[in-house]
Amino acid sequence: MGMAMKIQYLGQAGFSFHDASRMLVLDPYLSDSVDRLPGFPAGFWTRAYPPPVTPAGLRDANLVLCTHDHLDHADPETLLGIAAAAPGCEFGGPRATVELLHRIGIPPERTVMLNAGRSQAWRGITIEPIAAAHERYE
Repeated sequence: MGMAMKIQYLGQAGFSFHDASRMLVLDPYLSDSVDRLPGFPAGFWTRAYPPPVTPAGLRDANLVLCTHDHLDHADPETLLGIAAAAPGCEFGGPRATVELLHRIGIPPERTVMLNAGRSQAWRGITIEPIAAAHERYE
């Protein structure tokens, strides 16, 4: 019988996946930073409901992956909160996301760049990055 894995929906496009020995977090957006973007009418980007966990609540995170560098997938407030709560956690994503991670203060030794078509092994999991277009393909 295989090891049990818990999957938790974090809101927006975010999920956490954890078993007895590791926690991977995907696209966490746990603040209201998008709601506070200037240049939009009040309430334009309002969250549908509060996030189910705070960044500090992800203190067991070992790896955070951000699929792209949009604010609701790579939120600096959330990422810095997780980085502080989980000092051993690594962060990864495509080039633009890793550059964002470095700009906000997450050091290079805590980041991993994921490239489409190149598998990445991590704690017994194989990560298979694929290219995808959101608003435009880069």
